[in-house]
Amino acid sequence: MATQTYSYIAFHSTTFDTSVSYASNLMYLGKKDIISAAALVGLSLPTSYTREKMAGALSEYVLANPERMLAMLDAEEVLLVQELMAAGKNGVVWKRHLLKYHTLKRMVWVLQNYDKPSRKDGFVMVDELREAFAPFIEYRAEEAARQLDEKKKKKKEAKKAELEGRLSLGNLKARLRKLDVERLKIVHFQFMRHHIDFCSYSFEDEWLLDGYCMCYNDWLSQQESDEPCPLDGYVIDVLKEWKRYDYSLYSDAIRDLESWMETDWTDFTSVHRDRVQQAWKEGMIGEDEQVLAQHLLPFVDEVKTLILKEEYQEAVSMLFCLFDCLGRTNVLHEDWFESFQGTCEMNHITLCLSKLRYLYCHLRQHDGLSRDYKYDMDMHLMITNYMHGLFGCGCELDFCSLTADMICDREEQYGSYQNLSEDIMGYEFDDC
Repeated sequence: MATQTYSYIAFHSTTFDTSVSYASNLMYLGKKDIISAAALVGLSLPTSYTREKMAGALSEYVLANPERMLAMLDAEEVLLVQELMAAGKNGVVWKRHLLKYHTLKRMVWVLQNYDKPSRKDGFVMVDELREAFAPFIEYRAEEAARQLDEKKKKKKEAKKAELEGRLSLGNLKARLRKLDVERLKIVHFQFMRHHIDFCSYSFEDEWLLDGYCMCYNDWLSQQESDEPCPLDGYVIDVLKEWKRYDYSLYSDAIRDLESWMETDWTDFTSVHRDRVQQAWKEGMIGEDEQVLAQHLLPFVDEVKTLILKEEYQEAVSMLFCLFDCLGRTNVLHEDWFESFQGTCEMNHITLCLSKLRYLYCHLRQHDGLSRDYKYDMDMHLMITNYMHGLFGCGCELDFCSLTADMICDREEQYGSYQNLSEDIMGYEFDDC
């Protein structure tokens, strides 16, 4: 016995007599469902027909065009038809219960029985349909099998690509090695700033964090080397322990690392880098801060000129070149910069630094640079300070108004830096 269940015909026993006609199975459908099924294969049925006449007309059309009917099926449906051919008369093919084979069900080319204990669907096909489809099924089945193989291959490749693309402990080292040195500096700096500096977690190896920080500092101090130190090993050791004992710390860190790696950070490399560094090396020969200032002040004037010419990004890049040179100087002669914090009378090199600070704040307040670009400026400035301690210890630069103004948003800064002609800490900007 068969009955209509929602959009398909169900049989309610473990066996079914497949010698019944296709038209007799269509009679379980209502007139609207028969018209709908006929429209699916391109057959228009008059609504004035009786249900029996509709079923007969649709059956006759389907059996007369078996190759066209098979062409409507998807690959999985074609392979099910092939299995039903192999099952023979009264044969039932059992499949895992899935929401599939919609065309076969809607056209009543198969009848379905759900076996609750096994959670499987049994499918049967009447003999006249099997006989009609038989001459064309093998060709269609070969093509369907090929399509499914390609689909599985693409799905597997997509899954592999997704796993490779998603950051994890397994691919972290490889992902870090693909980063250029400048981006790697930012990633490690951000990791320390957000996950290490204020970490209250007690590691099994109490020297792990100290080792990581010392390794990072040593790497940053190697100014002439573009080869990264083995920082990735420390990061992986930290993440391994967090993953084992505090998964929330691990998941937050992995999420942030992936974001920092994928962020398109601004490259502040300047075309004037070689000129500035050569002038710095020449100025450092005599170990005299006044001589060094005389070598660098012309570049300070160049930054101001670039700003006036509205070449803001080039001005920022040159500023960072000069900050880097003065930072290296601070490592060698920290006493030269004591007056920058107002602890003694200003000398020539701190006047140079004060002018650069003012220009930086001017650019930081300027509408000609986007908010994202200014955020990248902040990040680069904090890393520069972490490398040299030019503006004091720490990386946040928020311990006094002089340095906080360099990274705060315009509305939060202590003063206006719009006028490039006003004096700086008692010195005229144009003074040498």
